[in-house]
Amino acid sequence: MIGRATFFQTITTIIISILGFGVAVAGALGGFVGFRLSESLKKVREGEATANAAAAKIVEIKEDIEKHNLSLDNLQRQVTAALTDIESKLEAALTPGTALIGVNLVAAVPQRSYDDDALIVFSDRLQITGENLTPARLAASLVKLGNYWRRCKEYGRAIERIRRAIELEPGSATAHKTLGRAIWNGVAEALAASKTAISPAQVALLKEAETELETAQKLLAAARQHDEEILFDLGTISRFKGDIRQDLNHYQNGAQLSKALALHEGREPDWDFEFALACLYAKTNQYQQAVDVLKGVIDKTQSWSQERRRVESRDYRDWTLSDPDFGEMLADPTWGPQVRAL
Repeated sequence: MIGRATFFQTITTIIISILGFGVAVAGALGGFVGFRLSESLKKVREGEATANAAAAKIVEIKEDIEKHNLSLDNLQRQVTAALTDIESKLEAALTPGTALIGVNLVAAVPQRSYDDDALIVFSDRLQITGENLTPARLAASLVKLGNYWRRCKEYGRAIERIRRAIELEPGSATAHKTLGRAIWNGVAEALAASKTAISPAQVALLKEAETELETAQKLLAAARQHDEEILFDLGTISRFKGDIRQDLNHYQNGAQLSKALALHEGREPDWDFEFALACLYAKTNQYQQAVDVLKGVIDKTQSWSQERRRVESRDYRDWTLSDPDFGEMLADPTWGPQVRAL
């Protein structure tokens, strides 16, 4: 048997050993916990740094957005100002320089107009025209812009702007009408400059212009509306194609329609139809008919503009003396004095 002293010593040794192992284990556990805690704190600090960086980035992005919005707002204001400027130019009175084919413009187109045009096209292509400028409103503005360039005899530019308007608003009768006008105006100007016979390519362009004008007529008819100026355009196209009978038919029908609408609406008729008839008669050497028509229109000082829905000033005396159609008639020793006497 083991003695009491030996037994207690043995027990004591075992307990100490166990306690030593426990301390060792506790130390190991404490070290492990401390390591995990240190790692957690490190991650927390890293998270805080990331969060701070993200917050700073958000602030930076917000500032960029505000600057971007400011730039967009400014651009949209500039586009609106450009469109307003074009509209104000279109309000200018019609002159022989902007009304008659083959007559030079009195003044050069201002550079500002080209700048405004570039700005509007740039904004449209990047689709940054603003929420208020809907496709329909933008289309209407582009028609006005195209009409301005047509008046300035920049026909290629006019056609491009109006084609874009039709892409945005295919059902716009005004857009189709204005496109048809721009196309035949361009052909007429080229013929006046070259003084040559009409080419097959120009005939094809006139056919395209007719199609656009007829599309406008159909759209207006569907809406129970009328536009006598389209008959003026169709008549002029017929004249360039050499179809004098159809030309007379369009001009005469247009004159009658305009007078009927004028009576109904309480306004002046579009006396340009009569003047166009006189031009046609003079050009085809029907001098007596030309004089007869001129007698009814030469004293008129106002004529209705369907395009701008208003009465505009006219000087048919001056137009008669400056229009190339009356050149031979004015040079004729018999008929020239009669025309001047009017």
